[in-house]
Amino acid sequence: MYAQCPHCQTLFRLSHGQLTAADAKVRCGQCFTVFNALENLRVLSDEEEASLASGQSLEYQAIEQDGGKSDKDIPEILERDLDNLKTPIVRVPRYSRRETLIYFVGSLVLLAIMGLQLIYHQRAQLIRYPELRPLIMTLCDATGCTLPSLQDTNQIELLSRQLYTHPNVAGALMIRASMVNSAPFSQPYPLLELSLSDEQGHLVAMRRFKPDEYLASGEDPAAMMSPGSPVAINLEIADPGENALAYEFSFL
Repeated sequence: MYAQCPHCQTLFRLSHGQLTAADAKVRCGQCFTVFNALENLRVLSDEEEASLASGQSLEYQAIEQDGGKSDKDIPEILERDLDNLKTPIVRVPRYSRRETLIYFVGSLVLLAIMGLQLIYHQRAQLIRYPELRPLIMTLCDATGCTLPSLQDTNQIELLSRQLYTHPNVAGALMIRASMVNSAPFSQPYPLLELSLSDEQGHLVAMRRFKPDEYLASGEDPAAMMSPGSPVAINLEIADPGENALAYEFSFL
């Protein structure tokens, strides 16, 4: 029987015993390609049979069951190249304690720089956390960066309030109140919303006042509310009528 190399098309004459011994694997003597002889069996034509009968020699090489090549199967030019190859030696660098300490400290410095850069770029969000506020303020003092104004109207508390008829203007009401900033940081004066409702809780009138409308004379509406310092509120409004029996403040 014959097998043909799928790479260079060389024909091989093989016996059943040779195929069994080599586990059906052969190596081409021309191009050294390893292939399965059973998958590449050939039925020769009359012309090919005649060529073989005329004396053309065909060689075969059986593969050992471990699939490896022997040294005699390696061409001489490749064998010389293989003799010149040497196994590379991998050397693992060793560092002294001093060098290790330098690398360790350098890594910590780089991590600190990266952390400060993160804080710098996210300062508008991080400054809301009391634990980070001193660090951010120190960082901005050193770099000259600006901090956004913090504002949390939920931490502004109403301390007192009083509503009565205006003593000098007919049909008007006066409101006196005070508020305090309970937050641990200074914040802008809030927008003040006054709502008046009837006995059933239905809204009768509502108005919003800017800081310059409710602060006492001499107070700067653009200034900041300091933590823990009470601020006086003075309002004069038109009397909405007898139905307005309750009023409420909201800070916006």
